[in-house]
Amino acid sequence: MQIKKPMITSRQFIILAFIGGIVIKGLMLPSVMLRVSGRDGLFVMAIYFVLEIINIGLFCKLISDYPDKTFFTMLEDCFGKAGGKIILMLLLTAALVKFTLNLSEVKAFFAIGMFASMNWAVMIIPVLILCFAISVKSLRVLGRAAEIFFPFIAVSIVLLMLILFREVPLENVLPLLEEGASPIKEGLIKLPMWFGDVIVLAVALGNVKNTKRLVLKGVVARTISSLLIMAFSVALFSSYGNIIPLVKYGHNITTLTQYNLGSQEFGRFDLIIYSVWMSGVFIKMAMNCYLAVRCAARIINVVNYKYISAVLAAAAYILSIFAVPAITDVYELSTALWARIIFSAVEFLLPVVLFAAAKIKYSGSGGKKHTDGEKAVEESADIKGEKTARERQ
Repeated sequence: MQIKKPMITSRQFIILAFIGGIVIKGLMLPSVMLRVSGRDGLFVMAIYFVLEIINIGLFCKLISDYPDKTFFTMLEDCFGKAGGKIILMLLLTAALVKFTLNLSEVKAFFAIGMFASMNWAVMIIPVLILCFAISVKSLRVLGRAAEIFFPFIAVSIVLLMLILFREVPLENVLPLLEEGASPIKEGLIKLPMWFGDVIVLAVALGNVKNTKRLVLKGVVARTISSLLIMAFSVALFSSYGNIIPLVKYGHNITTLTQYNLGSQEFGRFDLIIYSVWMSGVFIKMAMNCYLAVRCAARIINVVNYKYISAVLAAAAYILSIFAVPAITDVYELSTALWARIIFSAVEFLLPVVLFAAAKIKYSGSGGKKHTDGEKAVEESADIKGEKTARERQ
């Protein structure tokens, strides 16, 4: 069965690009950056954000130029079956490590900002069920979820900005570059895993309704999300810039909002904002799961995603609970040399290489040489669950 209707709209794609660039970074990245690079972490963030914006632009350009080409078709056409599967294996590894990092940051958020003690082995189960259940559905499910929750996430961002900058000594963000370029170099080398979040959008290639100025819209959306993360970081850096040793790994902006709201007198009103924010966090994590499931399915040539999803969920549970149970263990995993190399290759280098390879491969053909058979099979598997539900109704 050939599915010609795009799986998500360009509006949904842009919203996913925005959510992917802000939700988890906004909570944990500022404190991680402050610990490693100090106040000069602003320069590290700016450099990585520029790379993200460029890669978003390249993906949007690929969508515009080759609307019928899926990511997996492009990989096979440009690098061959063997080369494509090697890339998918690297992508799968990077997606699992990134998902494990995201899980640990969610754990840190709840453990430090809300609960003195928690049974993570139990709490992680509904999170895994939610994320991997979404991953077996059509990409349309993610797109619709993002579209529904986006207005609430946008309002929470505005409220968060108002709270964060209520009593912030902005002069404390200075001075910069006291130790030269060494803190910037350390941050660039050590923390690539906390950036990127672009390659998860690769599954949308060939599945987005093309519109005019898609590249511009994608770049603007990611630029706004990057500037907001910079603003959150300025607030944290200004508050803790002179007492960096007191900032522990897992420390996040909830402590600032708690203080600025006077929670001792008025309670944790900020938790209402973060509860809305977490909807975006789960959407972002589901995007990682979606990519991991599709990569694994493509590697072993199956279209039934349910069993793959169950296996990957079990792997994520084992990683988070047994292999790297402590937050510091996840930090060590995410900053390991092999993890940084793999992640940097697929997150920052692959979009550029794929764009160049696609331009060379499809030069003069407009990307129309292939048939849509493989895309039809892929989309048919994605909508199988939805179609069955409709038939029952």
